[in-house]
This record gives sequence, structure tokens and C-alpha cells, in this order.
Amino acid sequence: MVGRPSRKFRRTHFRILFFLVAFSSAGASAAPKVRVRILESDQAFRVRGFDLRLRSLDVHDFKLAQSSALRSAPAREIAARVDRVSEWKLNCPNGGVVEASQVGVGKYPLRKIYFSAPLSLESPSGFVSVRGKPYREKVLVHPIATRKGWKCEAVNHVDIESYLDGLVNAEFSAAWSREAIDAQVIAARTYAYYQIKLMGTKRGGSHYDLDSTIKDQVYDGSMKEDYRSKLSANRTRGTILKASAGDPWPIKAYYHSTCGGTTELPEVVWGAPSKGFKSRVHCPYCVSSPSFVWDVSVEAKEVALEIWKGARELTGTDREQIRGWPATWESELRESTLLDLRVSSQNASGRTEVVTSKWKNKSGAEYILTMSGTQFRYWIGPSRLKSTVFQVLA
Repeated sequence: MVGRPSRKFRRTHFRILFFLVAFSSAGASAAPKVRVRILESDQAFRVRGFDLRLRSLDVHDFKLAQSSALRSAPAREIAARVDRVSEWKLNCPNGGVVEASQVGVGKYPLRKIYFSAPLSLESPSGFVSVRGKPYREKVLVHPIATRKGWKCEAVNHVDIESYLDGLVNAEFSAAWSREAIDAQVIAARTYAYYQIKLMGTKRGGSHYDLDSTIKDQVYDGSMKEDYRSKLSANRTRGTILKASAGDPWPIKAYYHSTCGGTTELPEVVWGAPSKGFKSRVHCPYCVSSPSFVWDVSVEAKEVALEIWKGARELTGTDREQIRGWPATWESELRESTLLDLRVSSQNASGRTEVVTSKWKNKSGAEYILTMSGTQFRYWIGPSRLKSTVFQVLA
């Protein structure tokens, strides 16, 4: 597949963005905490910290934990001895508890300890290491239900300015010019403020505000912090973007690395308009980007597998995207052969709206499946298929 990228409409051309929206100060009050999901659904993982403190936040509700057929009662809190680095393996066997086993304590390790969920992890050093990456302040572990049983979700609760400090060199580079870095930090802060406000309106609440991947903004904890990223966060502290000065909401500040020559409207990509974005804009600067022209080779069998896997993982209203597929697709698709794949519809900016695929099942019957260009890109992988501006070449 070949094309020009607009990587999930995530890195904004700032000459355009600042023209469309107005600056606004978030005020002199203390910066809010942001909740960043750093592990989405892991069966088991390891955490490490200096004088690590493990604590159940819900110590009064042991009903679910005690009905889990686990012999020992859930723990309320455990703290490692002073001046000790401890490491723990965490697991989520059901919806009520988080299981912890200490690692590297000699010939006779501690037995498994069960905490009433959610589990809080903190250290007086200010850092908790999760899978080898250090995160500031606090990490919460929640059991979540998946198609494959209960798994763990880990969320970093951190001051938003510290979050931005860790984000700069993960999303862009602190080696850029001062003005460019400050502009990026303002956009990233605005996006985070929007997500905090949005998740606060969710019925029943949410465990997190942002994901630490390209689903939202790439964040690796404090691994990539440096003095330049800190200076930028301090220089722009509290500054966010709004569509108008009196608007109670910040804009959802989408940004991208390369627009492919023309920016795209959020409603075209995600189906809903966003304040502050009113028209596509031609950009003459992206042509110098190393990602302006790209190609990726993908075997037909791999394309077929990713479509099958991606469609099976759709839930709720997202399943409307495959409403027109035959009722037997889930059982047939895995055993079918992909015969043809093509872009069947593009919009005014040249981005793929519809991808059409042709299949042959085990009995030899052929059938057609269509999907949106955005969904197809997500299934193949947005870091591989860098844009929906592409053509398929066999």
C-alpha cells in the first residue's frame, strides 16, 4: 500500500491551529491530576519501587474478594521495609481482587497476598516502576473483564505538568526550536484538559482520562524527561486553547506529524465535529517530511487475519460498522481466502472512505465485505498504514 500520511490527525500544523483558536489561561490554581492508562489488559505484570507501598483503596468492600474462593482474606496494606527495593508480580484473578506475589526474597518467598481492588502503588521516592518504566506519583491497578477473562488495567495518577514533561520526547522532541516545543506542549496540555473534562461527564465514571499510546498521546512516564522538556512545561504552564475566550471547554487539540498536503476535519475521521476546526487547509510544508510519501508491504494472509481479529473485537455501537456483513462472517472469515482488496471511495482530500474486499469461503462461494478506510487503517496498524491517503497495489 502506498500513500501520504495524516497519522490519526494527531500532530497539528500550528500556523493553522493558532489562527483558528484563542489562547486561554487555565489559571494560577494547582494543576489537576490526569489519569493515564499505561497497561490496557495484561494477565500479569511486575512492579518495582523503593519502599514500595501496596494499599487497597476500597478496604470496606470485601464482598467480591471473599467470594472469590481464595483462602486468605484480602489485605489492606503492605509496605516494604525501610531502605529496601521490592519487586512484585501482580495478577487480577477476578473482579474483586488484585493478587500480589513478592519477587526475589530468597528461598522462601512470601505467599500470594490478595488486595481488595483497586490496588494503589506508591513510593516515598516518588517513582513506581511498571514493566521497567518509571512513573511519577501513584499507579492504580483495576481488574477489568475481557473476552478472555479477567485482566489488569494499570493507570498512572500524576500531576498534568509532570505528565507533559514525560510526554515531550515520546511524542516529539525537546531538541526542536523553543517556539515549536512550546506550541506542541500547549496542544498536548489542551488535549489532556479536554479528556479530563470529557471523562468526568461519563456515566458511571471511568478509570482513566487518556491512553499512553497513539490512541491519545504517547507517554513513557519519566523515562524521557530532560531539562528542555521541563522548561517548556514551565514556560507554558496552565496555557490551553479554546475556540472562544468564554467557552467552558478547551478544544480537543488533535495534532499529527504530517498532514499529507491537506488537513482533514475531525468529523470526517471520527464522525463528529469538534470546536475550532471549520475547514480543510492546504499545507505546502509537509512535502519535506520523510513520511510524506511511504509504502508498506503486507501479505494477503496477514491482511485477512487482521480484519478478522479487528472485527471480532468490535463492541457496542462500534459493531454498526459491520452491520452489512453476512451473519456468518465470524465463522467463515477465518477460513476464507482474500481474493481482492481495493479503495472503492475517496473524499475531497483524497482520503479513503470505503475499502472493499472480496473473499472465497471453504465451499468456494464468493462474497464481498466493505469497511471504512479509518477502520481498515486501525486494524492493519496506524503506525504501519500511516494515513488513509493510500492505494492498494497487488
